[in-house]
Amino acid sequence: MACAACAPAANVPGEGTDGGARLNESHDMPRVIYIHPNGERDEVEVAIGQSLMLAATANDLNGIVGDCGGVMSCATCHVIVDDAFAALLPPPVDTEHQMLDYTAAPREAGSRLSCQIVMSDALDGIAVRIADPQL
Repeated sequence: MACAACAPAANVPGEGTDGGARLNESHDMPRVIYIHPNGERDEVEVAIGQSLMLAATANDLNGIVGDCGGVMSCATCHVIVDDAFAALLPPPVDTEHQMLDYTAAPREAGSRLSCQIVMSDALDGIAVRIADPQL
């Protein structure tokens, strides 16, 4: 007969689980859809507060270079934001406007530097087309 003190207690989460989680409760992070020049799509979970450039480079996505690491000095993270989400973003600051004038790909209406797009719950599902070329 097994020791009663050694048996797992009922309704106690196992090690490494979220004790506060409930069935059917989702803790998914917001997602971004990166659309490559060839039409291929990559959907990536992005932590709230992380830039879309950092998320792309952390996931080894081709097309977003981010040479400067996100300090707006290279314009190698140029994306075109889907119209449905463009209005949810804060307007570009002057430095971003200036850098967008020097992108390798032509500037478009939804052009932004992905280092300046910070993920939030409101941006869940944002689609950005990766500008081509970046360099």
